[in-house]
Amino acid sequence: MGSRRRTISTIQFRTLGTLDLRAADGRELHSLLAQPKRIALLAYLCIAQPRGYHRRDTLLGLFWPDSDQEHARTSLRKSLHILRRALGEDAILSRGDEEVAVDFQRVSCDVASFEELVGGNQFQDALQLYGGDLLTGFFVDDAPEFEQWLHAERSRLRSVAARAAYRGAEQLEKSGDYPGAVGLARRSQQLANTDEHMLRKLIALQFKAGDRSAAVDTYDAFARALAAEYQTEPAAETRSLIKQIRSAGDALVRETAVSGRADGERDGDASDSRRVSPSIVSEAEKEKGNSRHQRRMRDAIFALAFVISVTAIWGWTRLTPPKQVLRYTLTIDSAEAIRRFNPFSGRVAISPDGSRFAYVGGSKNQVLMRPRNELHAKAMPGTEDAFTPFFSPDGKSVGFLREKSVWIAPLTGGPPIHVSDSLTGVAGASWGSDGFIYTNGSVMAPLARVEARQGAVPKWFTALDTAKGEFGHAWPDVLPNGHGVVFTVLFGGKNTLTGKASSAIAVADVPSGKHRVIIDDATHPVYISSGVLLYVTSNRTLMMVPFDQNSMTVTGEPTALIEGLQLGSFGATDLAVSSTGTLVYSIGPVRAEQDKGQLVWMTRDGKPSPLDPDWQGLFQYPALSPDGNQLAITQIPDGRNSDIWIRQLIGGATVQLTHDRFFNAGAEWTPDGRSVTFHANARNGASDLLTQLSDGSTKAVPVFHGGRAFRPRWSPDGKWLTFEREKEDPDRNDIVGIRPGIDTALVPLVATGMHAGMQAVSPDSHWMAYGSDVTGRFEVYVVPFPNTKAGKWQISILGGVLPKWSAHGNEIIYRDTSGDVMSVAVMTAPTFSFSKPRRLFVAKWSEFPFNGYAVSPDGQRILMIRHIGEGVPDKLIVVENWFDELKKSRK
Repeated sequence: MGSRRRTISTIQFRTLGTLDLRAADGRELHSLLAQPKRIALLAYLCIAQPRGYHRRDTLLGLFWPDSDQEHARTSLRKSLHILRRALGEDAILSRGDEEVAVDFQRVSCDVASFEELVGGNQFQDALQLYGGDLLTGFFVDDAPEFEQWLHAERSRLRSVAARAAYRGAEQLEKSGDYPGAVGLARRSQQLANTDEHMLRKLIALQFKAGDRSAAVDTYDAFARALAAEYQTEPAAETRSLIKQIRSAGDALVRETAVSGRADGERDGDASDSRRVSPSIVSEAEKEKGNSRHQRRMRDAIFALAFVISVTAIWGWTRLTPPKQVLRYTLTIDSAEAIRRFNPFSGRVAISPDGSRFAYVGGSKNQVLMRPRNELHAKAMPGTEDAFTPFFSPDGKSVGFLREKSVWIAPLTGGPPIHVSDSLTGVAGASWGSDGFIYTNGSVMAPLARVEARQGAVPKWFTALDTAKGEFGHAWPDVLPNGHGVVFTVLFGGKNTLTGKASSAIAVADVPSGKHRVIIDDATHPVYISSGVLLYVTSNRTLMMVPFDQNSMTVTGEPTALIEGLQLGSFGATDLAVSSTGTLVYSIGPVRAEQDKGQLVWMTRDGKPSPLDPDWQGLFQYPALSPDGNQLAITQIPDGRNSDIWIRQLIGGATVQLTHDRFFNAGAEWTPDGRSVTFHANARNGASDLLTQLSDGSTKAVPVFHGGRAFRPRWSPDGKWLTFEREKEDPDRNDIVGIRPGIDTALVPLVATGMHAGMQAVSPDSHWMAYGSDVTGRFEVYVVPFPNTKAGKWQISILGGVLPKWSAHGNEIIYRDTSGDVMSVAVMTAPTFSFSKPRRLFVAKWSEFPFNGYAVSPDGQRILMIRHIGEGVPDKLIVVENWFDELKKSRK
């Protein structure tokens, strides 16, 4: 063994195993050791990578996250002053006003020395420095980000030590020192006691050292532990190795027994198996002529090896104390902020090995990748406007969704791969071991299935059971054995328990797609390999229930685990679990509180005036009657079920118009101002169009049935009812129309091959404005009406949606891509012409969501929905070693 390299540094800082800090003269610095946060600061400056200078802003977030900037900086300055006073002024360096570092010529930290020795292949010397886990038992109050960094760094260094022991064992094996190699292999396996690669090395070396029984016992102990803790068995490669060892050992026993009798030895002497391979067996043959003294010496050596191996067995089989369960809030930099919670899509994923978080956020809603041992995330190029990230089974790629398209981004870099561009939605995706990605279908549809390759064509996987009220399948999770998929079934209609929307967990067979419901009042299933199915109830409680993936049945009673999870209207939640036992979830206000809005009159120069400060709720699609005296609006009081409400703007009386069905939305006034037409979801998932008197004196009357119909709009002359319709190909929304009492079939108005909708007919009923993404970005267009093919003008420049005509027909108002309210002056005679768009006022989507707006009859005011939710930020909670906690819950 080579001698350890000495350093010139004067202060010795030990963090691996026992915490120790000594001055140059060997004195223990008791006063500093008694200050955990200052020791933590010193440890971070010494150990955090890349080593060198660290920004003060980073340190503030690590150690004083709950303090304001001024108090946090004061605390940091005081801590650095105390460190300098204890260690020496030159021990802590500064570069400018914003960066600090440790002078490694003055402070020697065992972690740096340990990693330097490992890098130089001096594995045995390095392992002498590795006295245990980093800062064992060390804890700092009110510093969750530091605790997260410490836990990740502790795991990383433990892995480095395990690999060092493994490679050291290989070195000794090559030199023929089998007992020494067994010792290092044993330590490697103790440091990574679930790594079967290291386990196989230990077993093989034990057998090479001549102790077959120790090798077999090591395997048996590992197999028993796996069965007890995880209800599984060792990998096929490990089972194959032990099978060869057992069979080779049996043959060797017979061979040695014959040789022993030829030499006149006792039968019992031949019972020890002492070789690993035919080549070693040949050596046993050659030893027939050895002297009795040599054989005795050999037996003594093997006896010693046996004792060493027994020690190794004890080290492996002794009870390992449970790992510490660490729970903390993941702090995210404002520039990397997670996307606002959406009731229809996912935001968070964790890699199978738990080493990376993927989430959607930043200014462009990209997939952001954050390694667990780093404080910041990196945006993956080409992933703008992403939803619902998910990892490949091997963790080497991350998938994400856009509406009706599936994408894959390799972690090694390069542009994302476009998998498919039809059928799929954004409410959940899972990448199975069969090479297929399972995702929900676009807009109230069953699950789809698409091969994980460029240009693949998706196909429907499940089918809606409309007879039972199913209107959508979402949030799939492929079982590890590849035989089934658990997912959420969304129900609607009067035949459900509450008469409103509800959900349940179902399991579908692969590849047939046939499904059956297994858990009621549940959504967002996640299967974990220990035989547990997680899900979330409608009261936002995370539940677990025993589940057999082979029979695809629930095998026990459910248990409540965590309350208060973030939950969207249609089952969206942040819930991810790695195969290594790291749980990620979010908590936050219920959606009705988070998305709460207030109706505000905005003047043309952007001055707000609340319609009624006390009237607040989750509002959508405001529509003013032709005389401006009544308001029809969609409300979602519970964050899930929507109805139409009518408010008298003079007098303030508000009544609920609709009560039947679970989804009534998008009301539009009839030209006479006496009724409203709206769309309502039927039990089979179709969107019917209904008309009802606004005073509620009559029941709603169907005006269109059959097919997915949305956003009804009447022409002011009352002759035409126009609406959006999603056809058999869910990639295409067309604008169609019908003249009630005249047409028996729908009349196509605008079909772009992409999305076309948000239509509005001019006051004289001769022109129609609409929005379409035919160019790849939504813009506002105007066409003649109803002869829509006679001309076409794009009136927006940098994107536009939701066009509205002024009452006089000389202006079109719309919102641009940032949400700002724009105006275009138009002339319709003698030909259509228009001016350059101008901004009326700023109205960012974050403040005024994409929930519609209305223009007053005089065109001087605009009624908008302003977001006034609580503003409570989402909290992403991370739980390390959660499986240990889960096992206690199961018991």
